[in-house]
Amino acid sequence: MVSPPPLPSAPSHLHHPLIPPPRNPGFTFTPTLHHDTYPLISPSSSSAAGLHIFITGASKGIGRATALSYAKAGAAAIGLGARSDLENLAEEIRQLGTGTKVVCVKLDVSDRASVEAAAGVVKGELGWVDVLVNNARYLEEFRAIGESDPEG
Repeated sequence: MVSPPPLPSAPSHLHHPLIPPPRNPGFTFTPTLHHDTYPLISPSSSSAAGLHIFITGASKGIGRATALSYAKAGAAAIGLGARSDLENLAEEIRQLGTGTKVVCVKLDVSDRASVEAAAGVVKGELGWVDVLVNNARYLEEFRAIGESDPEG
């Protein structure tokens, strides 16, 4: 009987002296570890030309970074949805000089009326959406999807 080859371990700089490394830590899927944007995934080398994007939870964190990346990649229009103020982000996108149309929408994903109103604004202002980035979150008591109530 032939034994399988040993599984690779994590790079030595990621080991903790008191905790043994996991048998297959998943660090060997790519020969190069990246810690920043690199040319293949850079917004400046990607094209979102002609795309209409809508991003929920766009005011900070991942949503904000996603909006800026799509703008740098030349998106035709970006809808920004969040409960908090979006004007600073909208202005930052406009200052990129890519000509991206920016639409800000007050949106609370935990409120059905807010979601429906935002959908109406997005349809009226953008016409259509090619890419939806559903980044907003709402955390309620855990229950199975089949037991949830979309009416509230």
